[in-house]
Amino acid sequence: MNLAIQIVNYMSKEFLANCLEDLLRDLSNSELTWEILVLENGSGDDLASLETKYAEERERIKFIDSDKNLGFGAGHNLLAKNNTADNILVLNPDTQLKQKDVTEKLYELLNSCSEIGVVGPRLVGPTGKLQVWDHGKYFLGNIGICYYSKSDKQTSVGWVSGACLMIKRGVFDQIGGFDERFFLYKEDDDLCVRVAKENLKVIYEPSIEIIHENQAIAKKSVWMKKSMDLFLDKYRSDIGWPVYFAYKTVNKLFSY
Repeated sequence: MNLAIQIVNYMSKEFLANCLEDLLRDLSNSELTWEILVLENGSGDDLASLETKYAEERERIKFIDSDKNLGFGAGHNLLAKNNTADNILVLNPDTQLKQKDVTEKLYELLNSCSEIGVVGPRLVGPTGKLQVWDHGKYFLGNIGICYYSKSDKQTSVGWVSGACLMIKRGVFDQIGGFDERFFLYKEDDDLCVRVAKENLKVIYEPSIEIIHENQAIAKKSVWMKKSMDLFLDKYRSDIGWPVYFAYKTVNKLFSY
């Protein structure tokens, strides 16, 4: 199997229905072998109508239920355990694939070089406005000091957004998948940092573009602070003590 497309649903049924339609249209002329795995992540969404709609595709579109909210990373780890594809596309249900051959282009880029571990596209909102959290770079290679830099050409970056990223299965398994201590936010950043520590590249490709509604249900003010603290503690030796303490102080005061 070339590709497993993993979607974690949490109170996103309406968006998920459109996302699945976009995916099937995008894959309709693809020569890739693929499957789509959807996790209903303990949100209470009834996906029975979607399961019925795609009953004839049950070998390629699979629905899995969790009786509790596992979090973003743990949800994707669970889906990864339920497939053996050579590559994994992590995709949010509130995304729209309107360009042609998005999945195939990401797949071809990811597998164009052995030094590439992860790839991600440009994210825009429904109005076409760029989302400045679709990738990030680090000053002087320092993990802790992250910034956004608009780019109109393919570039190596520190991280790409978990709303849409593709990773090689071997790399995913090698680094142990997502760190499940990150319930929500920073898990994509952390994943990419660990990929880079394996001397592999994280590539941002802005010519490939998807629409991201950014309809997160969980409160960013709660989970971002917790995830940022965890990230800083995890990489404090890489960040350096002066920067670490400065970031910890800012994180205590900053309201997301």
